[in-house]
Amino acid sequence: MSIHYLQFSLNILVIEESYEIANMLKRVLFSIGHSVTTFTKQVDALEELMKNKHYDLIITDDFLREQSAVYQHDALTGTHLIDSLLSAHKIPIAVWGVYINELKKHCINNNHVTLFKKPHNTIKDIFSWLEDIPKLNHSHTDTFPIYQIVYASKAIKTFSENDLIDILITSRKYNKQAHLTGALIYHNHCFMQTLEGEQSAVDAMFYNHIAKDSRHYNIAVISQEKMAKRTFPHWAMGFFSSNKEEYELLGSTDFDKHPTGHFFKEKLTQSQDDLLGILKGCFSFL
Repeated sequence: MSIHYLQFSLNILVIEESYEIANMLKRVLFSIGHSVTTFTKQVDALEELMKNKHYDLIITDDFLREQSAVYQHDALTGTHLIDSLLSAHKIPIAVWGVYINELKKHCINNNHVTLFKKPHNTIKDIFSWLEDIPKLNHSHTDTFPIYQIVYASKAIKTFSENDLIDILITSRKYNKQAHLTGALIYHNHCFMQTLEGEQSAVDAMFYNHIAKDSRHYNIAVISQEKMAKRTFPHWAMGFFSSNKEEYELLGSTDFDKHPTGHFFKEKLTQSQDDLLGILKGCFSFL
């Protein structure tokens, strides 16, 4: 699957009764840089939404098991679910369900709701919807010089997809709190990552966490410098992988065409490339 050029990292709330579908959505959305929280029960998701207003959008099943269920307003299904979610937090909602035809009349004039029918509409349709959503209030003005570090490393032999997902979950959560942005690419058990923000925050993340992480080794700093502005201002930690088989759910990217690939290639001067023996034979796109 080809991954689109991510311009903004979004906080997405997924409500899906099927654990398998919820997990699939989480992994695929995570692969292109979004932060995702999943719930299999509507009431739990609604409670979370009422407490935390940091979500940018919702993807939910209609939870209708028969067409007449849309009229059952004593349960969190169909129109009742949509109205309850919007009452808690008025943000864009994608309803991806089997009985969405029963919801069209109710949602026809609601600009916050988009309907997708299972199985006719696919993940690609949801991706297109995500790209069309106005990305407002996601930029911020920095009042300090931007410091950026780019490094490369090699993953240990036992490194797994779960390790990769754990790194993304942890880094995105920490980065948002520390106002850090960046991007991570992974290929043939090798990493290249850029991290940017206030220098004290970048140094704390790199030296106190990344450099001490036992899941990788041969850590080599490619560049570290002050910048006029961020290179990845809207990515808490964008992720791109060119592994088409080993991490299929995490997607693949054509690094010859992808702007992230160009960014990292520009950071590798000939002298630096000679020093980074770990890269030779690993990053075939460089």
